[in-house]
Amino acid sequence: MTRPPPTDPGPPPDAAALRKRLRNAAFADVGRYASTAENLRRVLARKARRIEGVEAEAARAAIDEAVAFCVENGLVDDAAFAAMTVASGKRKGLSRARIGQRLAAKGVPAELARDALPAGDD
Repeated sequence: MTRPPPTDPGPPPDAAALRKRLRNAAFADVGRYASTAENLRRVLARKARRIEGVEAEAARAAIDEAVAFCVENGLVDDAAFAAMTVASGKRKGLSRARIGQRLAAKGVPAELARDALPAGDD
């Protein structure tokens, strides 16, 4: 069931409030799920689109800042995510191609995905 829109969304958040809101959303996401920088960027972009009155450029800057903070502080690590996904896929008996598809879907860079997938190991 969807909620009706608020009658008065109020003024759009200022830049500092937007940065805080998206950083908190990033913390909540990485606290619950393992993620890549690109996947976190997608999650935060969806969140920003739901905030009334936020300009795209302001949202993009706040998202970039939140993702950079998470990467710099080790909360998001694409290489570790790739290694974990490959190990999980191997335990489940998935093919290299299927594991590679999962990595690509989560935004793991192609070079990291190649490094995480051992050659000739099916």
